[in-house]
Amino acid sequence: YYYLRAMAYLDYGRSAKALDDINKAIEIDPLNPDFYLLRAKAAAGAQQFEQSRADFGLYIMACGENPQTLYDYAMAMYEGGHYLEALRQINRCIVLKADDAAYYIARANIYMKTNSYKYAIEDYAMALDLGQPRAEVYLLKGYARSANGDEQGACSDWKKASSMGSLDAQSMVARYCH
Repeated sequence: YYYLRAMAYLDYGRSAKALDDINKAIEIDPLNPDFYLLRAKAAAGAQQFEQSRADFGLYIMACGENPQTLYDYAMAMYEGGHYLEALRQINRCIVLKADDAAYYIARANIYMKTNSYKYAIEDYAMALDLGQPRAEVYLLKGYARSANGDEQGACSDWKKASSMGSLDAQSMVARYCH
C-alpha cells in the first residue's frame, strides 16, 4: 500500500509525501530493491541528492545496470547540480545503448553546464545523426556553437531550427544573424 501510494504521490509531483510513504514501505520490507529505486526518485524530487545517489547505487548493485535506471540516475544528479556524477551515469547509458539519441542530448546538456562546448556540439550533432532532427536540438547546438565562438555555425543551426518552427530560434536569428 505504501509503495503504491508513494508512486502516486511521485506521479503528481509530491516528492516529500512519496518519500514519507516509501520510507514506511522500506521499514516493512527492507529487501525489496524496487522500493529503493522509488526512494531514489522521490529523494531527488525532494532535493535530497545524497539519499538519491545512495539509493540508485543500492538498486543498481542489487538489480544490475539498465539504461533507463542509469538515465534516471543521471537526470537526478543533473537536476541537483552534480554534473560529474551525471556525466558518469550518462556515459554508462551510452556504453549500454549507443544508438539512443536522448542519451547524447542529455550528455550534451551536461557539457553545456560545465562549459565544455566542443563536446556539447559533438553530442548534439550525434543526436541529429541518430535521427533526432528536432528544432530543439538545432537550437541547443546553436547555443553551444555560439558559446564556443562559432557565430556562423550557430546562425546556421538557429536558421534550421527556425525553419522547423522554433520561436526561440527565430528570436536568435533576428538578434544575431544578419
